[in-house]
Amino acid sequence: MDITNEKNSSLNSPLINPYPQRVICKIHRDADEDSIIQYIEPYRYSKIRGLLFWILVILTCGILFLIDRWFLNFHIAFRFSRSGPAEATHLLVKSQYFLEFIPTAIKHSKILGTIQTFQHHYLQYYFDGKEFQPLYFDISLGYKKIIDKYSHGYIENEEIVELKSLFGSCQIIVPLKTIPKLIWEEVLHPFYIFQVFSVGVWYFEQYFYFSGAIICITLISLGTSVYQTRKSMSAIHSLAKRSININVLREGSWKNVESPELVPGDLIQIPQGCEIPCDVVLISGGCIIDEGTLTGESVPVIKDPLPYLDEPIYSIEYDKRHSLYEGTKVIQTRNYGGANVLGIVTRIGFSTMKGKMVRSILFPKPNKFKFYRDSMLFVGVLSIIAITGFLICMPIMIYIGIPLDQVWVRCLDLITITVPPSLPACMNVGTAFAISRLRKSHIFCIAPPRVNVAGKIDIYCFDKTGTLTEDGMILVGIQPCNDNKMDALCDNPQLIEKNSKNLVECMASCHSLTTIDQKLVGDTQDLQIFNSTRWIFEEPDEEIYEPAVKAVVKPKEESESPPVFDEEGNVISMIEAPYELGILHTFHFTSKLKRMGVITKNLKESSFQFYMKGAPEVVIEKCLPSSISSDIKIILGNYTCAGYRVLACAYKELPPIKYSDLKSQKLEELETNLTFLGLIILQNKLKPQTMPVIRNLHKVGIKTIMSTGDAVLTGISVARECTMIDPEFTVYLGEMHGERLLWQVFRSTYHEGDSEEHELKAEPPWRNQGFEANYALALTGASLAHMAKLSDQGDPDSVIGFKIVLEKCRVFARMSPEHKTLLVERIQKLGYLIGMCGDGANDCGALKSADIGISLSEKEASIAAPFTSQISDISCVITVLKEGRCALTTSTQCFKFMFLYSTIQFITVSMLYSMGSCLTNNQFVTFDMVTMLPLAITMSKTGPYHKLSKRHPTASLMSVAVLTSVIGQTALETITQILTYFIANEMAFFKPNDYKPGEPITDFFHCDPNTVLFLVSWFEYEVVCFNFNIGKPWKKAMYTNFWFTLVLLALISFTLYSILYPAEIIRDIYDLTYLPWNFRYILTAICLGYGICAFMFEKYLVSWADMHYRKKVQKKKHAAKVRDLFIKK
Repeated sequence: MDITNEKNSSLNSPLINPYPQRVICKIHRDADEDSIIQYIEPYRYSKIRGLLFWILVILTCGILFLIDRWFLNFHIAFRFSRSGPAEATHLLVKSQYFLEFIPTAIKHSKILGTIQTFQHHYLQYYFDGKEFQPLYFDISLGYKKIIDKYSHGYIENEEIVELKSLFGSCQIIVPLKTIPKLIWEEVLHPFYIFQVFSVGVWYFEQYFYFSGAIICITLISLGTSVYQTRKSMSAIHSLAKRSININVLREGSWKNVESPELVPGDLIQIPQGCEIPCDVVLISGGCIIDEGTLTGESVPVIKDPLPYLDEPIYSIEYDKRHSLYEGTKVIQTRNYGGANVLGIVTRIGFSTMKGKMVRSILFPKPNKFKFYRDSMLFVGVLSIIAITGFLICMPIMIYIGIPLDQVWVRCLDLITITVPPSLPACMNVGTAFAISRLRKSHIFCIAPPRVNVAGKIDIYCFDKTGTLTEDGMILVGIQPCNDNKMDALCDNPQLIEKNSKNLVECMASCHSLTTIDQKLVGDTQDLQIFNSTRWIFEEPDEEIYEPAVKAVVKPKEESESPPVFDEEGNVISMIEAPYELGILHTFHFTSKLKRMGVITKNLKESSFQFYMKGAPEVVIEKCLPSSISSDIKIILGNYTCAGYRVLACAYKELPPIKYSDLKSQKLEELETNLTFLGLIILQNKLKPQTMPVIRNLHKVGIKTIMSTGDAVLTGISVARECTMIDPEFTVYLGEMHGERLLWQVFRSTYHEGDSEEHELKAEPPWRNQGFEANYALALTGASLAHMAKLSDQGDPDSVIGFKIVLEKCRVFARMSPEHKTLLVERIQKLGYLIGMCGDGANDCGALKSADIGISLSEKEASIAAPFTSQISDISCVITVLKEGRCALTTSTQCFKFMFLYSTIQFITVSMLYSMGSCLTNNQFVTFDMVTMLPLAITMSKTGPYHKLSKRHPTASLMSVAVLTSVIGQTALETITQILTYFIANEMAFFKPNDYKPGEPITDFFHCDPNTVLFLVSWFEYEVVCFNFNIGKPWKKAMYTNFWFTLVLLALISFTLYSILYPAEIIRDIYDLTYLPWNFRYILTAICLGYGICAFMFEKYLVSWADMHYRKKVQKKKHAAKVRDLFIKK
C-alpha cells in the first residue's frame, strides 16, 4: 500500500490519529479542480465506542450528540478507530475546499473482482490493493478504433449487466431529502439550538411576549429555510433527472429502452427533437444542437460524425464538434444516404458535462470573503463579553442576596442579550433587497453571497466580441491576391474580377451555416460573409444530389440579381453560366486550430476543391510562398492596428475523391501547398455603452483588462478605442516565436521594415523601464501559458516577470477558454478580487472562477455565472458593482447596529443587575420588537448611490473604520448611561433601588434607576442607527428610504415624548416612575448631547481615521509592490 507519513494531519489529536497514515488517490478524469482528492485517511466503525457514545449522550441530556454533530473531529474520535484501507468502513477525504467523512461500499465485478468503492462528489473510486483508483469508462481511443469497437452494439447481456453494476443508472439522480429530515437538520443547526436555549431562559423569566415573537420568527425562518432548500433541491432534481425512450443496438437487434437503462459503450439512435440523455460521440449522420442551457451559446451548433481515422485520440472536451452532451436538445438530424443518426454513449450520470454542472451547483466553492470570517470573529467577541458579564454579575447578585436560581436565570439571560438570536436574519436582509433591485434591472443572481463580494472588486476582465463590441460583424471589404500581388480593397464581392472567382467561392462555401425552418442560421461572422456574396444556400435533396453532398451553394441567376455596372456603365457578369458547388465535408473551426476548411465539388464538373479560411498567421503558413504578396505583413498590420478583424482565404485543387473516403480525409494532409486567395476584412464596432463604462471604472480605480480570442493587434486597437489603454502609453506586444517569447513595440501603422526580425527582442520591456513606467503590455494566450509555466518552476526572474505581466497587461489575445480561466485564477493569487463579463459561451470557466461573473444572456438565469444580465451591454457591470457596494455597506451597518444594540442592552442590564433590578418584559419588547427589528429591516432597504466612488467600502469588520466606530460608540453609550445614572443619583427625587435579600427580583423592577436607564438607552438605539446610516458615498441618503425615515422619526419622536410628556398610560405600560420636570429637561439635554457627540464622532473622527489609515496602507502596499517587482538591470 502506498502511504505517506505526513505529521501535519488535519486530525493530529492522539485520540483520532495515533499513527498518521494517508492513502494515495489518483485524480479522476471527470473531477473539477476543486474536487481533486488530496489525501484519504481510512477508519473503521467501532461498536464498543458507538455503544459508549450513546450512553454518554443519554447522560449528558443530548449535549454530546450536538457536539458529535457539529464537530467532525469529535464525531470520528467518539465512534471510529484507524484502520487499513481494505478494512475501512469510512474514509476521511480531503480535497481543496472540503473535508468529508464518506462511507465505503463493496461491489462485485468480473473484470475487477470484489472491490471496495466510495463516492466523492458523486464520482466513483475503488481500492486496488495499493491505492485508490478512479472508476470511469475510458474511451480514449483513436477515432477508427472507437467506430470499429462499438458500432455493432453489445452482443452479450452479461457485459451490459456488468457495466450497469459498475457505473449505475444513466441518470443524474440528486437525492431529494424529505421535509421531516430537512426540518431535523435545520433544528440541529447551532443557530436554532441557541434560539431554543434563549426561549427557555426567557420562559423562566416569564418574558412571554418576546419569547412568543422569537418563536414565531424562528418558525417562519425555519419554514422559509426548509421551503427554499426543498425548492432549490427540487429544481436541481428536476433539472437533473430526465428519462426518454430511445433505440439501442443490443444482441444484434434494435431495442427500445428507457434512457436510464443505457450503459457506456451502447450504440444508440439520435431522434430529432429529443433531449440527449447522456454524453455521446456521433459516428453516423449529423445534428443541429441547441446547447444554450449548458453553455449559454445562443446559436445552434452543428455536429458532425467522427472521421474514420486512426488518429487523433478522441477527447470528450476537445472533440466538441463530434460530441453531444446530456441536457442539450436536438433541433434537427441529418440522415445522409438514408442512414440513421447514430452515436456511442461515452459518459452517463454525474460524469457527463451536465453532471459536472450539477456537481458545481451541489458543491460550490466555500465563500472565503473576509467579511464573513470577521463576522464569525465578532460573534466570538460578543460571546466573550457575555461570559465576562456572566462572571462579573453572578458574584454581585449573590452578594446582594438574590436567590441562586434567579441568579442563574438572569446571568444566562445576559448571554442571550449579548449574542442576539436575530443577528443572522438581520445580516441577510440587505442582500435580499439588493437582489430584488437587480432583478428589476433585469439582472438575475443565483449566488446571493457574491453580491457583497461585488462591492470589493479591484479588476474587471471583459470578453471582446459580443461584450465590448457588437455581436454582429460588418463586412468592410475583400482584398484579393492575384499573381502574388494584393489588389485594391473592394467592398462588393460581385465587383471582383473574374480571376478572383475562387475567393468568392471560398466565401460562399467555407462556413458552418445550416438552415432551420428554411432560415439560414449560424455564426454571425459566417452569415455576414456569405450574405455579401448574394449566393443561394440549399440543403441537399437526395433525389437530385449525391448522398455525400451536405449542402449546395450557387450564385443567383442573372435574371434574379440586379445588374452590376462598372465605371463605364457596362454590365458586369462575374460568372458566365450558373453552376452549383456541393459542400462534401467540413473541418469545423475551433479556437485551438484557428481555422476551418471544406472539401467542395463543382456539381457540373468532376473537379474537387479544398478551401480554407481562418486567422491570417495560420493560413499564410499553409500557402505556397510564390502565391503570397511580399507586402502582406504590412497590409495585415495596418488592418489589425486599425481594429479590423481579418480572415485569410486559401485553396487548392484536389484529385478525384471517392465519396466513401471523405470521412477519412485528414486536415493536416489537405492543408499543404495552398494558393493564397486574399483577405476578408470585417469590423466589430464598439457598443455605445462600452466607452462610458470603461472610463467610469478607471475613474474609480478599477483596472480593466480584455481577454479575447481575436488577434492581438485587433485587441490592442479596440482597447485603445474604448480607452482601456491610455493613448499616451507605449504598448509592448509579447508573442511566441517557436519556443521563445519575443517582444516588440506596437505601431498604429506598419511601414517597410517594421516587421523585420531585428525589432523582436527577447528582453522584456520591464527590464529597462522597470515596473512604474507608463507603458502597457499585450500578450497572447500561448505566451501567458508559457510565462505561467516558467513562473511555476520557481525562477525568481520568471516569477517577478509574470507578476509584472499580470499587473501591466491590458490585452490578452488569442485566448482559449482554458487560457481565460488561467488568467482569472493567477490574478486571484496576487490577492485581487476580479470580475469577469462575457457572453457565457467560451467564457464559462472564467465566469465561474472569477469572484463575480456576469453572463450576458437573454435567459433569466444561467449556470454559467453567478449573475446573468438581460442587458446586452456592459452597463450591467456598473449596476452590479453599485449594488454590491451598497449591500456590503448595509451588511456592515447592520452588524455594527446589532453589535451596539447588544452592548447598549448589556450595559443597561448589567447596571440594573448590580442594583437588584432589571428591565421589565414590556421594556424588552419595546427594545427588541418595536425598535430593533423595524430599524434593522427598514435600514437595509436604502438603495445604492447613483455613482461609483473611488473609495471601496470595507470588507473587514476588523478594519480601522469599523473598530474605531464600534469601540468609540460603545464607549460613548457606556459613558452616557453611567453619567446619567450618577447625575440622577445626585437629584433629591431619586431613590436608588432598595433590594431586599431573598425577595423575587421582579418585585424591584419598578424603580428610578430602571426608568432613567430605560429612557436613555432607548434613545441610544435610535442615535446609533441614525449614525450608522450616513449614506454617501456607497448608499443614497437615508431620507430617500421612506419606510426607514418614517420608522426612525416616529421612534425618536415617541422616545422624546416619553421623556418629556409621558401620559399616565405610557408610564403604566413601560413601568416608569414619575420624573420631575427639571430632570426631564436634563435627561433630554443629556440624550441630545449624546446624539450630537455620537454623530460628530461617526461623521468626522471615524471618517478621518479611515482615510488616514487607507492612505497609509495604500502607500505601504504600493511600496511593497514596487519592492517585490524590482528588476535588477
